[in-house]
Amino acid sequence: MAMPERIEAEALVLVRATPAHATEVAAAVRASWREINPFMPWATEQYGEREAWDWTSATWGAWGRKEAYEYVMTDAADGSFVGTVGLNAIRHRCANLGYWVHSARTGRGFCTMAARAVARAGFEHGDLARIHLRHMLANVASQRIAEKVGFQREGRIRSLMQVHGERVDLIQYSLIDASEIR
Repeated sequence: MAMPERIEAEALVLVRATPAHATEVAAAVRASWREINPFMPWATEQYGEREAWDWTSATWGAWGRKEAYEYVMTDAADGSFVGTVGLNAIRHRCANLGYWVHSARTGRGFCTMAARAVARAGFEHGDLARIHLRHMLANVASQRIAEKVGFQREGRIRSLMQVHGERVDLIQYSLIDASEIR
């Protein structure tokens, strides 16, 4: 089976991320870096088209190797850029689910819609047996998204990553079957 390059997800259309999206990605990161950066340090005020091009090019190659499936979220009503969502770090039929949304588009359920659709596609088309989602303790929005989608909380992973020079704990959730998705 192959992951779809386009997924319709309620008020969104998810399309495979390509280098053609670099300008939109860079502009959205620069507009949203203050909100994203506390949880994703790569998002800075200086994030440019080169960084976005590098990311979209890397994800293009990873898709072909079945190591990651990254999508650009677009508004189904007008085609405007909303954010990104994807399954990455794929190994042993397990994947990490990650996402972020433009600050001007928060509070509308877009990440929940996208997470639900990509998780379902991962099980139905990507031959995945497990999808996990991790977030920093302070990222309450990601906690709500995980719970709305049906992810089961597994626990706290101590000192898993370094963010802004400090070791941080993450909360981990998982899905092990499409039937768990709400």
